[in-house]
Amino acid sequence: MNINMAACETSSIMRFSSHGGTADRLLPVNDTSPPDGHAVLEVPCEPVGDVLESLGMRHLDFASVDVEGAELPVLRSLVRSGISIGVAMIEVREDGNRRPEMELLLGAGMSYVGQLNSRNTIANEIINDAYVNFTHMELRFPRAQLNRARRTLPP
Repeated sequence: MNINMAACETSSIMRFSSHGGTADRLLPVNDTSPPDGHAVLEVPCEPVGDVLESLGMRHLDFASVDVEGAELPVLRSLVRSGISIGVAMIEVREDGNRRPEMELLLGAGMSYVGQLNSRNTIANEIINDAYVNFTHMELRFPRAQLNRARRTLPP
């Protein structure tokens, strides 16, 4: 299933300038004149949790969130919707801003189980943090043997 939309905290329209490549950029809300030769693309923007809920989804066994800096709004939307997530992999940057995502997921009953990988880019270090909701996994996969090693927030 393809859902063509941008992810945001509230329903809106996002505007991007495009010149047909991968270097498209988000335009400020009031910017009506993109750079010369660039088209303006208007994209519907909805909270991910609301969209999944409207499709009747109540469970996600695995969620990978890599939304170029908008992880917290997407996660808030999923938590607010009440959709149960079994395993979540969240891409975050190691710039001191990953704590809000961790606190949100831990507060929603997930356990931090560690980093899946870490890699350096030109701009910063990228980290994939992994979380497990053991209750979700035991209910959905009763025969699975889970290591219930629970971790708290790293320093």
